[in-house]
Amino acid sequence: MFFRKRSAISSGGAITKPGSRGDENGPRRGRIEAVDHVHLEAPAGLEQGLRWFYGELAALEECPPHPSPNGGLCFKSDRIQLRIRFEPAPFIDNVPVRVAITLSSLEEAAAVLEERKLPYERISGLAFSDRRLHVLDPAGNRVEFRQSTWVGLL
Repeated sequence: MFFRKRSAISSGGAITKPGSRGDENGPRRGRIEAVDHVHLEAPAGLEQGLRWFYGELAALEECPPHPSPNGGLCFKSDRIQLRIRFEPAPFIDNVPVRVAITLSSLEEAAAVLEERKLPYERISGLAFSDRRLHVLDPAGNRVEFRQSTWVGLL
């Protein structure tokens, strides 16, 4: 059995695909427009280490945290917030978390990690531009640092 894609004719006479804006079914639903924030958990007492890691190494700007019973930290870039909520150790979710952060220079980040004797893993993909560093933040969350695709390619 073969299925044909339906088309609809809009009031202006243009043919549109079902689910697209202006079709008889209305606007498309479920389409992500942007990520607003990411939540991580950390045990209390790691504030200074997390401030260095996300504020200095990842170059995110610290912003006022959202209210949390046990406190927390908040960092932001142009488009997204990273919220870290402090939880007592038994309540921390043990599902592995990975956050990907784009940096302007992986080499500078690697040099800082080596200077501080922090372990990291260098990953190279098949494409020349697919280079990453995997490192654990002070709370044990896995963080992937990526380099901007166009850096060094122009």
